Amino acid sequence: MLVRIAESLYWTGRYIKRAMYLAKFMRVQYFSTLDASMALNIEFTLRSILNMAGSTHDFEKELNEQEVLVKVGFDLENPASILSTIVAARENTRALRHVLSSEVWESTNVMYHLLKIILWTISSKEDFMSSPPK
Repeated sequence: MLVRIAESLYWTGRYIKRAMYLAKFMRVQYFSTLDASMALNIEFTLRSILNMAGSTHDFEKELNEQEVLVKVGFDLENPASILSTIVAARENTRALRHVLSSEVWESTNVMYHLLKIILWTISSKEDFMSSPPK
C-alpha cells in the first residue's frame, strides 16, 4: 500500500511539473513568433510547440496558432496537454485524499477549476497569452 501511495505522489508531482514547464515553454515560444520575420520561422516555432507536447501533426497541413495553443493547452484527447496533465494530477490527489493534507487536495482542485474557467472564458490566443507570468 505504501508503494502505491508513493507512486501516486510521484506521478502527481510529475504531472504538475509537466504542465508548468509546458505552459512556460508555450509562452516563450509564442512570444518568439511575434519577433519572427518570416512565415517559415513561425511555422517552425509552432511545430516545436507541438513536438514538445508530444502531439502528432501532419507536415503537409499549415499550422494555425490558435489550433496549436488549444491542442497543447486544453485538448483532453492529447494526454500531454496542460489540461490533461492537471486532470491526471487531480485524479491522483483525489484518490489519496485520505493520506494528504487538505491543502494539497484543495490546491490541485483549485488549479483544475481555474483551468476550466480559463478554457470557457478565452476568446482568442491573445487572451490566453496576455495573462501575467507567474
